[in-house]
Formats: sequence, structure tokens, C-alpha cells
Amino acid sequence: MPESGVYCIQYRKGGSSMPLEAVDRKEPLSERAYQILKNAILAGDLPPGEPLTEEGLAGRLKISRTPIRTALHRLVAEGLAEAGCGKGIAVRAVGDQDVLQVDEVRSVLEPLSAFLCAAKGLDGEQLKEMRGYCDAQHHAAAEGNVRDYFHYGDCFHIRMAECSGNDFLAAMISRAALTATRYLLCSPHPERQLARFSDEHREVLAAVEQQDPAAAREAMRRHIERSLTQLSG
Repeated sequence: MPESGVYCIQYRKGGSSMPLEAVDRKEPLSERAYQILKNAILAGDLPPGEPLTEEGLAGRLKISRTPIRTALHRLVAEGLAEAGCGKGIAVRAVGDQDVLQVDEVRSVLEPLSAFLCAAKGLDGEQLKEMRGYCDAQHHAAAEGNVRDYFHYGDCFHIRMAECSGNDFLAAMISRAALTATRYLLCSPHPERQLARFSDEHREVLAAVEQQDPAAAREAMRRHIERSLTQLSG
């Protein structure tokens, strides 16, 4: 899988009873705990409404409660979890209102992200990484692997935003993209989304590589418009 400054989650198959893996202590505990929990939420292994208690998660991940608390605060800030009135923190559901807000945000910010990347230019390693995500998504579509397909699509959009050099833009696009993916993975037939988007990503990337900001913005606008039509439908 291509490497990135952004930590793109590899979705995992399994049911809601999936045991969380113990934390690898070679990296900051709060970061690793955050990634594990985020992974499980995106994969549906921690379903909407699932309580996220510091004590319970600390026991399952075999670390102290402090890094768990930090990880939970990040999940709440990203909209993946929510704090209830006196009920602690739980996995947040994605509803129709979330989808409407995602539509509004992505239709404006994603074309800007592509425009900025084309205007500043990407280096060889960044372009190689982005091509890797396109290839991996195409391969996932060919295999009918829905979770990997959406995973690499998220990586493409999030990394594109990150390469724009605008941290605020990247944060908003990351949250919007992950929200859309959660919604699609919970839809009745997510496999219907396969096959086309990896080619559209290549069109965007070609314009970025040619450093044509207007073409990159337009290619991304068309792509987002089509994807949001499916998301809203």
C-alpha cells in the first residue's frame, strides 16, 4: 500500500464482535489507539451507538486510560464519535443531514484542493503515491472488494488535500470523505459504486501532473458531482 503523511485506514472485514488489537508501543500510544478505533468504526466493527469507555478500551488495547482519552477526543472532533448527555462517548451514526452537509462541503472544497495541487505542482514521490492509490482502487474494483475500494478512494482524496499545503482544507476534506464512506458502506448495495471512480481519479491526477489548475479543478468538480449524485441517491 502506498505510504502517506496521512494515515489512511485499511478497512477490515468482520462483525461487531471483532477484538481490538493490542497497541504497538513503537509509536505514540494515543496515535495508535486513535488509528485502531478509527479503523474499527470505519469498518463497522464498532457500530453506531457502541459505547466507547476509557476503562473498557484501555483493557482491550492493553494501555492506560490517558492515551485512550486523547484518542476519544479526536474521534469526537472528527465526528466519528459523540458525547451524550451523561452517557459518555459512543460511536456516532451517519444520517441524511450529514450527507447533505457533506455534499455542500465537498462540492466546494474538493475542486479547490485539486486546483491548489496543480498550481503548486507535486513532486515525483507524491505523484507516484497518488498513482498507487488509483491503481490499488482499480484492483479492488476488479476483485469486488468494496471496503478496499473505498479505502483507497479516501486515501486519494485526503492525500490530494494534504498535498495542497492547506491544513484547514485537508482537515475538512478528510472528515467529509470519511463521513461519506461510512454512509456508503452502510447502504444496501455499496458494490454498485465500484469501477468508475478510479478512472475519474486518474483524470484529476493527469491534470494535476500537467500543472493545469483549471483543468484539475474541472475534473474534480465533475467527479465530485457524480459521486455526490450516487451518495444522495
